[in-house]
Amino acid sequence: MPTSPSPRRRPWQPKREAQQGRKERTGFYHTPPWRSLRNSFIAANPLCAECNRNNRITRGTMVDHIRPINRAEPYNTHGGQYPHPLERENLQTLCESCHARKSARESHLKR
Repeated sequence: MPTSPSPRRRPWQPKREAQQGRKERTGFYHTPPWRSLRNSFIAANPLCAECNRNNRITRGTMVDHIRPINRAEPYNTHGGQYPHPLERENLQTLCESCHARKSARESHLKR
């Protein structure tokens, strides 16, 4: 019986992180303070900020940090280098498409 070839990583593609490491990095987003802030922020700001700037009306589903937070230690601002993770002034509501685009831009800049 024929089998499909095993997937191979292309040389130019970055290595994928193990799921366990990803869970540890995003643990902050599962905490009660973040969930509460996220829900109240989306209720107050239901439209995607990026789409709104481009004269489109789209319902926002994700709360994004405008300036990225310290992913390893969210509450450690390193003397102001990173914003506090629960600072409302650093938040914006985005639709999934705009959030994916912004995250891709940010990850590309880190390389």
